[in-house]
Amino acid sequence: MPEQDHESEDSVFDFLYVDHDRIGLYISQLNDFGSLTSLVRTSETSDKKDFKGKVPVLAEMGAESSARTSSTRSFDPRWTQCLTFLDELHARNMINPSVTGVGIGRFVLCGGNLAIIDIGAMQRLLKFSSVQTLARKGANPGAANEVLSRAQRKQQARSSGGKQTDAEDEMSAAFDIVGEISHAIHARVNVGNDHLWCTLKTDCMIMSPADVMLKYGVLIEGTWHVLGILDAVPSATEDQLAKLQAMFSGDAANPMLMGSVPLFTQLRLVLGRPLSCYGVTPLAIFRKIER
Repeated sequence: MPEQDHESEDSVFDFLYVDHDRIGLYISQLNDFGSLTSLVRTSETSDKKDFKGKVPVLAEMGAESSARTSSTRSFDPRWTQCLTFLDELHARNMINPSVTGVGIGRFVLCGGNLAIIDIGAMQRLLKFSSVQTLARKGANPGAANEVLSRAQRKQQARSSGGKQTDAEDEMSAAFDIVGEISHAIHARVNVGNDHLWCTLKTDCMIMSPADVMLKYGVLIEGTWHVLGILDAVPSATEDQLAKLQAMFSGDAANPMLMGSVPLFTQLRLVLGRPLSCYGVTPLAIFRKIER
């Protein structure tokens, strides 16, 4: 787990993504006062002066002057709450540094290479045939002009009878589906041999998805740490289909729902979490910046 040096203040955390609502929900369960929404600091100073004098023979006279000043400062506790949440999980030994062998529903904190793809941007761009052509080449580099010669491409066309290949069919379906699904931002993190997949909420991103794309493209350089909840593990589609068939069999049978199971399972594989990836619900994505 990356640790911040509070004493020397030689390091800070640079957050790319923070889900304040979820963090507030969890931290409110770790203390007796709920989630902190505002922090007010009030300070007060006073100044008192005495003046004395004497009138010969008659009396001694005096006067007192006092002044009091106060100041109030309001602070946004959201960012300190995020750091406090990290400290609380660490102190309670609730953070797992790896997804391997971890049960579903556990907090994980893993660091590695980060890639982000904005599906909303794809929806807007894929309406142009030229962009679809580039996407096909990117998905199947062997079909790119730079790799295949003209003669090779003609031979492929003759052997397939001018029909689309399975890969092309999948790409065509993916283009149609992208245009209909709701906007989503996909993120991938490679941690050694493990691969994490998740979706990000636009309003939780510190940098806009467009800025991320223009600055980095897809891969964001550096080591990025993802704090999240493990909620899906790599598994074969056959295992999932068997479980679903058992759920919708007998008295609970529903032909319409069962008929949609293969479709949505395939849609997930085309546009969602791949079979080899773990699924996480992200709470924060950040990197450590040192002197």
